[in-house]
Amino acid sequence: MASCKVTILVESILVFSNGDEPGSKPNHAGGQKNNAITATLDYPRGGRQQIVSVIQADLQDDTPYVFDTADFYGPEGDGVNAPGLFKDEVIEEECPLILQITSNDDASHLSLMLGRVLTNLLGAAVFIVPGGQFVGAAVEFAAESLGDYIAGESKGSVSIIGGAHVMLKASELLTAPDPLRMTLPLIAPQTVRRGWLAEPAPMQAQPAAADAGAAQPDETLLTAGEPNGRITLRIYASPA
Repeated sequence: MASCKVTILVESILVFSNGDEPGSKPNHAGGQKNNAITATLDYPRGGRQQIVSVIQADLQDDTPYVFDTADFYGPEGDGVNAPGLFKDEVIEEECPLILQITSNDDASHLSLMLGRVLTNLLGAAVFIVPGGQFVGAAVEFAAESLGDYIAGESKGSVSIIGGAHVMLKASELLTAPDPLRMTLPLIAPQTVRRGWLAEPAPMQAQPAAADAGAAQPDETLLTAGEPNGRITLRIYASPA
């Protein structure tokens, strides 16, 4: 039975739409970030149902976000701006890697939501560092993919703007270049509309007859199944 240890980092990510209204600026609080990159390994080895991890970033439309991959825990080694998803995790035979990108237009709210959800799932294993970065949250839990779980628990306040999955095979990783650079397309799993986080607008008077036929602005930012960028991973593998 082939097995290997893998370390997985995010090298760069590009989204066509970050899920916010075009032209809006990130809403920061204490250095926190508006987007989360969630990763799930499904049944990587015996006795482990799922292993999860989260890193955060500020994603802008059509603008590559490049991580410093010199250190798993970020350029300062403290978890802030960290590129690392999994470190020395053992894979037996093969397992799916599921990536999901979430968006919230209030960074402090997203950080609080991640903290609440991950603490409920993982308990004391969650390591939260300054800037709202979650690192080392790699323990098992029995649920769907992490991004889906966060979005579901947030009751509509967090949207998934892109997803990707790939089957990791130990035998292939051990013979691949080290590190292996892997670029995956991101696909929007759900439709995201303008103002998805806002309160419903108050009722307005009906338009005058002359305006009744006027075109209304398209409220859709992303359509389910639509391409929404790409993510490049750097994967290191060694015998287990």
